[in-house]
Amino acid sequence: MAPKSPAIARLQPSYALSPITALAFYEPTPDRVLLLAGEDTWLKVYDIETSQLLGQLTIFSSQPIHGIHVSQPDAHSPSPSGILLWGGHSVALLPHSSLASLLAGQPAPQPTESRAPDWIYNGILFPQDPNPTSTSKPTGALVTAHNEILPFSLPPTAAEPPQQQEQQQHPLLFGPLTSPSRPILYSANLALLAPDTVLVAGGTVFGEIIVWKY
Repeated sequence: MAPKSPAIARLQPSYALSPITALAFYEPTPDRVLLLAGEDTWLKVYDIETSQLLGQLTIFSSQPIHGIHVSQPDAHSPSPSGILLWGGHSVALLPHSSLASLLAGQPAPQPTESRAPDWIYNGILFPQDPNPTSTSKPTGALVTAHNEILPFSLPPTAAEPPQQQEQQQHPLLFGPLTSPSRPILYSANLALLAPDTVLVAGGTVFGEIIVWKY
């Protein structure tokens, strides 16, 4: 009878290197700049001066992060919406309070992952009204692979106290798609011309550049 072969040890991964698929700068204070990096499904926060990893948070369940848009406080929006992240059909809005928790070394809840009806190429956040109403404008907009603008909003939470609003995670509410034409785009970008006007630029496979306003 042949002797039994020795048991083969199961290998365990000790280190994984993932591609960096999205980058954005974030200024929590006027004298400090941080780097937000999308690494697979994770959002990682680095200090620019020290290169130190300050915190990380899972954003999507399986979809890599493809883009990051950061809203900064200004005269039009003293209370910015947060950090918009997207990848494939997935999109999430991370409140600034969650990022502050990461920087303080505290756990932050994973944002709610919403699903857009089409592939997302870019996104933008609108300046927010300090006194929102039921008829307030959308929180932001996405541009899809078919040259469509998809506005989105958060559910109304005006009746909730501010502390509860920050702790709760809400799925995004999508509005109707808008487009002057629906070619298949290979790239797209958005720029805010005014608090309620977005400039859309899209590039097609045939070498065309389509520019229009929303």
